[in-house]
Amino acid sequence: MRKKQPINLSAFVDTLQKELVERRPTLRKMYDDVRMMKFVIRPLQGDITRVDFTDSNLIETLWSLGKLDEFFQKKLRTVPFNQRESFLRLFDTLHQQFQGQLNKLNLKPEKNITSPTLEMEIFKQRTLPKKSN
Repeated sequence: MRKKQPINLSAFVDTLQKELVERRPTLRKMYDDVRMMKFVIRPLQGDITRVDFTDSNLIETLWSLGKLDEFFQKKLRTVPFNQRESFLRLFDTLHQQFQGQLNKLNLKPEKNITSPTLEMEIFKQRTLPKKSN
């Protein structure tokens, strides 16, 4: 049995940066990618019709979250157990940054409401592999 070599977290960050920043596609391609990522947006409180789903900031943030998730799913298996805490901390930090961007989205104004509140849950719909008998 071979001993796993320690990973270089800065190499992971470099690879992720290339994916999210340097290879960023056009807004139209991002929009198509987000649709393929099967995000589900469920309103918890407030009026969801106030969200502009064509807003470039929303599309870019959802695209980045989706790519972060894909990268995480791919790379998690390659991280040795003793380095997973650092790896998870890194991704948690990035995930929180993207959540902060979602929290700063501009909503369409509503009449007679001074401090509008909108709370929604956003997650990716996952399909479970089919069981074979």
